[in-house]
Amino acid sequence: MVIAQNATYEVSLLGAGSYKAPRGKNYPSHQHYEWEIVYYRSGFIESPIGEEVFKTRPGLVLFTPPGVSHSEIALTDYANFFLSLSVSGSPGWTRFCFDDPDRSLERLFGSIVREWNSQGLRREEMLELLLKQLCLPVERVFSRRQPGEGAQTVAAASRIIEQQYTGPLTINKVAEQLGISPAYLRQLFARYRGSHPLAYLQSLRLQHALQLIKSSNLTLEAVARLSGYDSASHLSRHVKRETGKNPGEFRANQHL
Repeated sequence: MVIAQNATYEVSLLGAGSYKAPRGKNYPSHQHYEWEIVYYRSGFIESPIGEEVFKTRPGLVLFTPPGVSHSEIALTDYANFFLSLSVSGSPGWTRFCFDDPDRSLERLFGSIVREWNSQGLRREEMLELLLKQLCLPVERVFSRRQPGEGAQTVAAASRIIEQQYTGPLTINKVAEQLGISPAYLRQLFARYRGSHPLAYLQSLRLQHALQLIKSSNLTLEAVARLSGYDSASHLSRHVKRETGKNPGEFRANQHL
């Protein structure tokens, strides 16, 4: 058991892990004798906790106290990190919070889970340090005004795009993962980012492709496949539009 102390409370880490489930594989209602904190990494679910129902998005963190029934309804494939904690004192946690733009909480949750399941040198000491590191960012997140639902949805959509842009991702698929319509997603992007979600998807693909063209000898077909484009000709059109050169000319200029 790993313990971290704060001015007003003490936290003991009892367990940590990660979980993935496909769409339709629901997690039945259950209770714990300790606190459970879950960081949702991907996907879209509904999570009834007590009398409330939370619609999760990537970056959402749910805090479930001991003895409260909760479950997960998998509307899409989803993945999370979870921590089991014994807490004494007054942590001041509410039922949920959202990660910051730098994904500080995601990295900390991941590090704790990996360390918990390792047998590394001075494992207990490392876990204690990581647990202490987690407490302060959580407090900071709770101290900030939480963003509105629209901003949360745009942040979640951006994260999905950043995680999946090299595959056969479409805006319709992004919207489906979030449980909203493509038209509503486009509307939110225009309001909060002043752009179209497709433009963001294409910019990530193009920058990835240009980096591969510049730094490797991969064929254009391979670059297109690794960057999420349908074909080499599809990629060529985007490279030409962005740089004014076809991919061969762009690559040649990088080696002058």
